[in-house]
Amino acid sequence: MFRSILPQEFAFFDFFDDMIGKANELTNVLLKASKKEIPLEEAVNQIKSYESAMDAIESQCIEALHKTFITPLERPDILKLIHTLDSIADNVYQASSRMILYKIDMRDDVQNIAEILVKATEELKIAIHSLKNFKNAELIKKQCATVRKFESEGDKIFKKAISSLFETNDAILIIKCKEVYERFEKAINKCEDTANIIEEILIESA
Repeated sequence: MFRSILPQEFAFFDFFDDMIGKANELTNVLLKASKKEIPLEEAVNQIKSYESAMDAIESQCIEALHKTFITPLERPDILKLIHTLDSIADNVYQASSRMILYKIDMRDDVQNIAEILVKATEELKIAIHSLKNFKNAELIKKQCATVRKFESEGDKIFKKAISSLFETNDAILIIKCKEVYERFEKAINKCEDTANIIEEILIESA
């Protein structure tokens, strides 16, 4: 109900929409690279651009939070949500950039991971946009449950990827890829964390 009296530039829901929109876009870039539709180097540059843009939005949101007396959500919830969304991008960038740094060739497992990230961020886009209207609570809960399902699928992909690595008997490759996979797994986990925060907001606003 306080949304209407906020200055337009301090409309926090717009910050959330922008953040998850860019997170979804950068995961789509990763998916294209995993399918070898674009070079990995080009993909990492694009991902970095999105990640930097999200950092800027996060800073704008925090600045707005300091200047706004009445906020549409609890201040800790706004901070948790914006930080967690940013962490999705951070981990995708860190993982993909390490693939270049460590000279790791594109692997099938990365495509499977990218597909999970794309689907999870698409569900979060719907859920976050729906936060503007708490009457859509059931729809939001459905999206959040779907994100958790994708996180479980991501866990299975991660375990399978690690298992296949040990079949190579290449200790250096195992170390390099394991670090990359763990970063991707963190990105998926952050999607689930975002879903959990959204559900917490729903409960508090009921």
